Amino acid sequence: MRPPRSSSNAYVRLYLLIAAPLLLAFCFVTAPFQVPDEPAHMFRATQLSHLSVLPQMSAAGDQAGGPVERGAVTLTTRFRTLNVPFTPDQKRSPGEVAAMTSQPAGPAGFTDFSNTVIYFPLAHAIPALVVGAARALHAPPLDWLYAGRLVNALIALLVSAVGIALFREKGLLPLVLALLPITLFEEASLAGDALVIPFSIVLAAIVSRIAAAGRSEPRLDLLLFLALLYVCVNKFAYIPLVVLPPAAVLLGGGKRSEAMRLAAISAVAVALWFGWTAMVRHDVLSNRPGVPVSFEDQTAFVLHHPLLTAKVLLSSIALDAPKMAGQFVGSALGWLDLMTPRVIVVALLGVVAAAVALTRPTPGVRPIFRILTILCVVASILAVYGLLYLQYTPVGAARVDGVQGRYFIPLAPFIPLMWPGLGGLQSLRARGDVVLAGAAGLGALAVLVVALLFYWRL
Repeated sequence: MRPPRSSSNAYVRLYLLIAAPLLLAFCFVTAPFQVPDEPAHMFRATQLSHLSVLPQMSAAGDQAGGPVERGAVTLTTRFRTLNVPFTPDQKRSPGEVAAMTSQPAGPAGFTDFSNTVIYFPLAHAIPALVVGAARALHAPPLDWLYAGRLVNALIALLVSAVGIALFREKGLLPLVLALLPITLFEEASLAGDALVIPFSIVLAAIVSRIAAAGRSEPRLDLLLFLALLYVCVNKFAYIPLVVLPPAAVLLGGGKRSEAMRLAAISAVAVALWFGWTAMVRHDVLSNRPGVPVSFEDQTAFVLHHPLLTAKVLLSSIALDAPKMAGQFVGSALGWLDLMTPRVIVVALLGVVAAAVALTRPTPGVRPIFRILTILCVVASILAVYGLLYLQYTPVGAARVDGVQGRYFIPLAPFIPLMWPGLGGLQSLRARGDVVLAGAAGLGALAVLVVALLFYWRL
């Protein structure tokens, strides 16, 4: 029996009820600058708030970054030292903490954040507006951080709710993905990825609706374009997904004119991706003296040893699978050093697996489109490994460095488009939705408590 469409409203209510307080808590429980690369993300937002968009190079030509207030740099350095290993002699007196939290902004100067300045400006546009407003109000840099976290969390909450609503009765899996501890942890930060997962849910929902109906919905075109920008342009590895919206119409038997309109939207996203990549490649991906990673040398190695490179990528994927599965749900937070108890990780993996089994597959999707979706997702996975191999792995290394499980969460909302589902579990879905949402929420709450104990050293 087909459930009533109002079930999507129940998913949204469940999500808002659970996620809103957890996101608010993560904003403040997570110690300053303890989200991966959060200092660099704050620097990028600060650079953009000065209306400086393109990377700037240091005088020596070996660093890329932009203008950041000296007080913000000092603040991030001091708080970064609170990371583990933690010993009693690292404890700060109340006076030291007060001095850190009231650190004045000071003048702006060049700061290196080479790994983040490559991001398309939209990834940090919202935090940049917040930082600019906070600086105009003469707020200290620590206030920039918390204000940016709160705004990112609020927008992530709203975008995720929209995506779950667009999925209608198929919103169980997106609901669980949106409640994963690692998802909430990233969204309640200044990270450029804060809105990637929410917009990936929106993108998958729109593609699912197009594939099921065989036609597009013009009222969703702007939302589709934003989703493509946040997912595929902000994160280069997901660019294969741009082919799915127009293909859903063409392969679904829809009008060619509708497919062309969606193709134009995807083409604009690709043009922005290509243009930005062309602008930043020379400055950011060039050889840097003293650094054992070289984009140019690694590219040359790949071109001369394509079969060996393919072996490295595939073996890395296979060897990383267990670790990536744990990180996918939040086995390691902070700078990958806040470890979640194994029992919680296993329970959350079970919740995700149950959500995949119980989720209502997209009906009416032709097998050829399911195959295309699988190919696009596989291409994105290979692109994740390929880009990290080129950018962050020593030349000729036998293992790809820098891969994290959270990089694959934006691909998971497309699962209902990739397989027909388990039709014999219809009767379990009514109860399973609430149980799984509650279990995911409890898992996130447990991780929140772990973070509290870790960061406050109780």
